[in-house]
Amino acid sequence: MNADKLPRLLLAAALLSGCAGAKIKYVKPDFQGPDFVAVLPPDNQSTDLMAPRAVLGAVSSALIGLGYFPILSPVQEETLRKMGITDGGQLKAYKMNDLSAKLETDGLAVTTINRFSKINLGFYISPTVDCTVALHDAAGEKLWEADSVFTQKKISLSIGDAISAAAGELIGDAVGKMFKTHMIMESQMMAGLMVQQCLKNKPVLAYPGPGYALTQPKKT
Repeated sequence: MNADKLPRLLLAAALLSGCAGAKIKYVKPDFQGPDFVAVLPPDNQSTDLMAPRAVLGAVSSALIGLGYFPILSPVQEETLRKMGITDGGQLKAYKMNDLSAKLETDGLAVTTINRFSKINLGFYISPTVDCTVALHDAAGEKLWEADSVFTQKKISLSIGDAISAAAGELIGDAVGKMFKTHMIMESQMMAGLMVQQCLKNKPVLAYPGPGYALTQPKKT
């Protein structure tokens, strides 16, 4: 290999890697997990109007991975709309137990989208999805809360590659927004990191709920 190319390859490899992670912020001791969880509209703190759609699906996938049954339906959206809720930022004006009663679920997933963006400078491209997810029971009490962020850094070391990468990302983003699939993969990666952290550091977060019966091992 040409020795002159080695530093550039090492730099490219370092910048191509993702910088991501998840952290458990709070867990209620010895809580009983709900079975059916209504996934509420996210509080979108980003400037991307497509963010809630991508994040909603990702959070629902994460809840399934943790053993819960997420509820996200047009009936739920209509119920919230009749209450005057069309955006997650409006949830603070309501009590969690009232929302649970209206939606007839025994749990609520509350999500805040902290960041949802993509930097595209051609030679440097970096998408980021950063969310906070909290699970509440039917009484409105918080059971656990977790932060999760996925970000990736990609660099092009030539002008031709940079122009090609920038154009490809712009076209991909335009098509994604047209078909409402913008940054879905990055959102799913964010959710996957949260699931991994929950299962690794606090297995109780994956407790399937009161409807689950633990199978006792047979004695030999």
